[in-house]
Amino acid sequence: MTLTALVVDDDPSGQRAIARGLRGYDVVAVGSAEAALAWVERHGAPAVAVVDVTLPRMSGFELASVLKDACRVLVAGARPGMELFDEARALELDVALVDKHAVASVLAPAAPRRTMWSKLAAAFA
Repeated sequence: MTLTALVVDDDPSGQRAIARGLRGYDVVAVGSAEAALAWVERHGAPAVAVVDVTLPRMSGFELASVLKDACRVLVAGARPGMELFDEARALELDVALVDKHAVASVLAPAAPRRTMWSKLAAAFA
């Protein structure tokens, strides 16, 4: 059974950039917070939602605060600095991404990284 990832971005190029990082997921892309909420109402919560910060009408953080109890939420945006991370942390979200192209590295399994670090530690022991 393939897990579903809901991508919420009003920019089609942003949707494509995020979707490229979601290999192994059944990706559903919508262009607004309202469309995302309607999709969740019809289909149930996805495994993960990747939400752009700057959505029209309802912001990405507002949408994330609604979805966070139903699924893992990643917030994507291009705002520089720690503001994006601070807002996500205040909402107790998993992570905030500054670059939409970083989705794959955030959702990648942790085991390979642990294996890599174990090998490096052994090499320098």
